[in-house]
Amino acid sequence: MNKEELIEYIESLDLPTEEFYILSSGCLVLYGLRDVAGDLDICVTPKLGKILMERYGIKEGSSNQNNFYHVSDKLEFVINDELVCDKLGKYQVQRLEDMLKYKKARQMKRDLEDVANIERYLAEKK
Repeated sequence: MNKEELIEYIESLDLPTEEFYILSSGCLVLYGLRDVAGDLDICVTPKLGKILMERYGIKEGSSNQNNFYHVSDKLEFVINDELVCDKLGKYQVQRLEDMLKYKKARQMKRDLEDVANIERYLAEKK
């Protein structure tokens, strides 16, 4: 999904913006640091997590090894008590500093371009 498609998809979910934030590639697309996102990963409050589980018929405890619940090829979510995030326009998004730390620690070849783009963005912001 490009930025326009991503925003359209986020809006179609009709979720309260204060109850979730956008992670990973979706966050990078919103910042303009990546052209496309394969899917939308979000971090949600326990309250919204319960709503999503009921809405999509997901069983508690059916998350993957990273605690993400799979809704579809387009949407996954993780539940967290605290939303530690930044605000970008009308959306809450993953802190770039946190994503950078994660991608550097993971040391995957596919993350190298993201790392460079995030570092450049953060350096320009200072």
